[in-house]
Amino acid sequence: KKLGLDENTKIVLMIGYFSPYKNFEKIIDIWPEIVKRYGEKVILLIAGKLRTISYLDYRNLLFERINSSPARTYIKV
Repeated sequence: KKLGLDENTKIVLMIGYFSPYKNFEKIIDIWPEIVKRYGEKVILLIAGKLRTISYLDYRNLLFERINSSPARTYIKV
């Protein structure tokens, strides 16, 4: 409720520090297909942050992919 999501919405949660070995970009890239398959009652919720400045470029890459995704309205950070 605090996030303003309908209680019937299915949530996929990704948590942790932004680092390349977690492959956050893979789920972001396939998320449009998941929305097509399961409908509009799905949300990808990403709860993460940088541990060190060394992965700043990776975090920026993730945000670029989210912003350019056709399913960006179904992704929350």
